[in-house]
Order: sequence, then structure tokens, then C-alpha cells
Amino acid sequence: MLKTFLIALFTYQITYYTWLKLEVIEQKHGKAGEIGDLQEQLREAVARQKAKAGEAVDEVAEAGRAVVESVREGTEEVVKTGEAVGKVAGGGWWPW
Repeated sequence: MLKTFLIALFTYQITYYTWLKLEVIEQKHGKAGEIGDLQEQLREAVARQKAKAGEAVDEVAEAGRAVVESVREGTEEVVKTGEAVGKVAGGGWWPW
């Protein structure tokens, strides 16, 4: 009877520790999968932020080009106005 009890106890302990080890392996696998998913989400978020930053840089560059063009147009208007003032001052504006 003692021999049967000890064999049953030994079998139970081996089964218990094997089951425990399998649960630990399963948890590690689950955590590794979760970490992988989170890393992928992080990569996607960083890529989106870089894309947004690139778009913002493009928008700023376009705004800078618009300002430069506006300044050029303003310079042309100043030159035209200066020419008109010169004509009026020289008496060349009106034919009489």
C-alpha cells in the first residue's frame, strides 16, 4: 500500500511540475507576442509622426516660398511706383 501511495504521489508531483512549467512557457509566449504587437504599434506610430513632421516641413517650405513670392511682387510694385513718381516729377506723365 505504501509503495502504491508513493508512486501515486511521485506521479502527481511530476504531473504538477510539468503542468506548472507548461503554464510558465505559455505565459512567456503570450508576453512575447504582446511585446511584439506593442513594438509594431510603436513603429507605426513613429512612422506616422515622421510622416506628419515631413508634411509640416513641406507646408512650412511652401509658406516660405509664398512669402518670398509676395516679397518679390511687393518689390516690383515699389519699383513701378518709383517709376511713376519719377515720371510725374519729371513732367512726363501728362503730355501738356
